[in-house]
Amino acid sequence: MDGLPTENPVRELGVLLTRFCPAACDHCGSSSSPDVRGWIDPALAGRLLAEAAGVGVGSVILSGGEPLARFDHALDVIDRAVTAGLAVRVCTNGGWARDPDRARRRTAQLAEHGVETLMLSTDRWHLPFVPLEAVVHAARAGAEAGMRVQIAIPAAEGDFAALRLLTTLRAATPAHVYTHPVHPVGRGEALPDRVLGRTLPDLGGCHLVGHVEVDHDGTVSICPTSAEFGAASPLVLGDATSDHMGELIDRFRRTPWFAVIALWGPLGAHLAAGGRTDLSDRSAAVTRHPCHLCREVNTDDQVAASLSDAIGVDLLAPTEPERFAAALAAVAERIEHALTPPEQMVSIR
Repeated sequence: MDGLPTENPVRELGVLLTRFCPAACDHCGSSSSPDVRGWIDPALAGRLLAEAAGVGVGSVILSGGEPLARFDHALDVIDRAVTAGLAVRVCTNGGWARDPDRARRRTAQLAEHGVETLMLSTDRWHLPFVPLEAVVHAARAGAEAGMRVQIAIPAAEGDFAALRLLTTLRAATPAHVYTHPVHPVGRGEALPDRVLGRTLPDLGGCHLVGHVEVDHDGTVSICPTSAEFGAASPLVLGDATSDHMGELIDRFRRTPWFAVIALWGPLGAHLAAGGRTDLSDRSAAVTRHPCHLCREVNTDDQVAASLSDAIGVDLLAPTEPERFAAALAAVAERIEHALTPPEQMVSIR
């Protein structure tokens, strides 16, 4: 059991203030658009942020949708996060910064209210809605206001347009500019194979697990993409409108199934469960990307239940540290066995 975790770390808490957005990008993982309505209640946000801070969560990223579309609403939630003692990062498309003076006023207010990091998002899908000049204005103004500034560029496989944006923005702004993969959830599910790139999931694990996400309606899930899997998914932790956020965080930390996904990815879960999900009978779209397979193995709890029966531990039930690590050791052994070629297996008859 050496090296195996005894709980799941919470890497960051994410709160979607809304799914409303002036843009309607083809790759949007939250399916946000100008037609979507609904904003998180600031009182709810304040309570869940305080409860999360009370169990050791240290930072929050406020996103959407476009979280700054209702600026006073965003400032209200930011104030509550700061009061709770959380470091605050805001993720925005920067469409409000078309005018440099307005960009300076808005970023100065964000900094005054305690935002430490301004994260901007742009790419080929954003540009028809938000000009690159607005992103540049926002990045420069954010740095002038004393915030750390990041620019994230979702990129397709072999995406030369993303590389050009990367080069341009690094030259034009003081921001930390980087790319990351497009995830096939929300409207991103309809993107063609050449965009998503990956042909098969692997055993590399999932770095998104632990970026616990709260939707504007209070739904809490273990990562941003699993928020799109539906309420029946075992990756949905609960509802912050009725559940205590500290208890949901504790459930996340102490549930071994989430560690299986984090360490070995959905393919590891599939292999350890003895192939409970039949990949050979799935479309190419399902095996194209780990998020597709993750949705399949977490459509209901049958895969987790099958693996739990095999190792004698309920992987979906919160458990103490020693039993947590022992369960992962048993899963690791099953994965290793599944990957061992038959000719190398030693008979024990």
